[in-house]
Amino acid sequence: MTNQQLITEFYEIFYNEKNIIKAKEMMKENFINHHPHVPAGADSTIYAITNYVFNANPDFRVYIKKIISEGDFVWIYCFIKHNKNDKGSMAVDIWRIEDGKLAELWDVVQQIPDGINATSMF
Repeated sequence: MTNQQLITEFYEIFYNEKNIIKAKEMMKENFINHHPHVPAGADSTIYAITNYVFNANPDFRVYIKKIISEGDFVWIYCFIKHNKNDKGSMAVDIWRIEDGKLAELWDVVQQIPDGINATSMF
């Protein structure tokens, strides 16, 4: 499986299907999420997303719009919807893969401004 395939599968399994058990198997135990409010470890990232995103937004979905990889890194440009009424946000996620598992994540998120058609952003 290529790194792009691994990340694409992870997005579907974790963010869209919300299969926490399978998603954790795809992550290194010492996974590092560079978000300032999420401690290191796969469990910390899964806990944060599950408790602060999924529980508040059961219809949360992520749509990959562009994907680029080089070596152990994969960049994702994606569209995020917290619920059906949400205008959405655009994000760039940068992943590092190690030994066929997700090892690190950096992300930058921008909400879609009022009066803007989301499709114009990708």
